[in-house]
Amino acid sequence: MTRGPRLVALCATAMGSGKTTFANRLVERHGFKRIAFATPLKQMTEGLLESLDILPLEEIRDRVYGDRKEEPIPDLHRLGGRPLDIDRAVNMAIEGLLDALGMTAAEVVERMYGAGRSDIVPGVLFATIEISRLFRVFLHRHVFGPAPITCRQLQQRIGTEFGREMIRQSLWSDITMAAAQRLRDEGHHVVIDDMRFPNELAAVIYHGGEPWRIVRPGAQVTSGHASEGQLDAVRMDEFYNTSRLSDLLVAVDTWVSTF
Repeated sequence: MTRGPRLVALCATAMGSGKTTFANRLVERHGFKRIAFATPLKQMTEGLLESLDILPLEEIRDRVYGDRKEEPIPDLHRLGGRPLDIDRAVNMAIEGLLDALGMTAAEVVERMYGAGRSDIVPGVLFATIEISRLFRVFLHRHVFGPAPITCRQLQQRIGTEFGREMIRQSLWSDITMAAAQRLRDEGHHVVIDDMRFPNELAAVIYHGGEPWRIVRPGAQVTSGHASEGQLDAVRMDEFYNTSRLSDLLVAVDTWVSTF
């Protein structure tokens, strides 16, 4: 029996384990499409920072997508004492989520009210007035404060303290699984290279996906935020990266040949 397009999701117990290299090989050599659970919250972070007018646009992109994630964001933590246009911040953040969904605001509204159901579109709760209040609470509780934070920390907090804790646990996995299904319906294999949470693992399995842990003995385990280490003790298939880069690439190719 011919199997349809595959969904592969990768996690790791430590940075530098090789999951990005693994995913890159699937994309570059074997035609996979890569998506990430973090994509919509990265787009939301970009929209938020742009709305606050504290950084040039190119610097925002470097901090969100580039190599400046670990640099403290100047003045962000001090904004709590200033009047802010939260509605503008929320609207620009929502635009990022709509981009992740591949939909316009008009399409979201049409699907919401045309079908008479508010849960028809993943993440559609962001279209309610309540989100402005929740986002304001989030900013004052987790972003504004005595110490500056980095863009990585901001993304982690938007993902966990805002998205998962204030909206719903499955928010980002709902959005990502919808994107993955659209790609599979088009005939593409899909790889997700940032699986971190039990509900993300459950969503991958529910949608017929294959979770893999990339293990590299000796790689430094990193933790500290709630988004790290939650799958370390969960049993799943493992791919051991124990040798040279060329050997890892050959192993990936060999694995794909078994499809």
